[in-house]
Amino acid sequence: MDHAAIAAATMATTSSTEAAVDHAAIAAATMATTSSTAIDEPVQLAVIDIVLIAAYFLMVSAVACVYWLKERRAARAAPGGGSTDDFFLAGRSMTWPAIGLSLFVSNIGSEHLVGLAGSAASSGLAVGLYEWSAGIHILVLGFLMAPIYLRARIATLPEYLERRYSRRLRSMLSLVSLAIYVFTKLSVSVFSGATVLHTVFGWPVQLAAIGLVALHPA
Repeated sequence: MDHAAIAAATMATTSSTEAAVDHAAIAAATMATTSSTAIDEPVQLAVIDIVLIAAYFLMVSAVACVYWLKERRAARAAPGGGSTDDFFLAGRSMTWPAIGLSLFVSNIGSEHLVGLAGSAASSGLAVGLYEWSAGIHILVLGFLMAPIYLRARIATLPEYLERRYSRRLRSMLSLVSLAIYVFTKLSVSVFSGATVLHTVFGWPVQLAAIGLVALHPA
């Protein structure tokens, strides 16, 4: 009787273990299929999504065209046809809200909207502390370097190094900064943008990246 009970218990345990293994395998296969489907199949955009995307591009294009024409007329009217102050500092005519917004817009990119958002969704907001700390650095640089830049009427760090040290150092910093920008900032931005286009529209990542690079000079 005892042997029969032990055999029955063993068979029940084996069956439950096999059932658990089967359920685990089914769950793993389902998750793999779901994840592959979510990546391979493009997202189905609603009509309101398409309208908002189109309105965004139209609004940005309209603002860009209006201000481009305005600045072009001003540059033609100027005796020298424009200067570095017009390019980097908007002719020193911008107010502080426009300067703050332009600083934010020039810094934000697809690596923030895709990379940092994805990291925060998967591991929490710890990655955001790095970006929050940048505000302290910007304030320090603003109070320390901005008076020097304004007093010397310069607009860029290489220009400051040229006046402080030599033209050779300015060229070295410009080359190093350009290489760092291409291999870290620009490459990540292009890959993030291509990933978004692949996820939303189903475009191949390589072709989307090539399109973004070709669109950038335009």
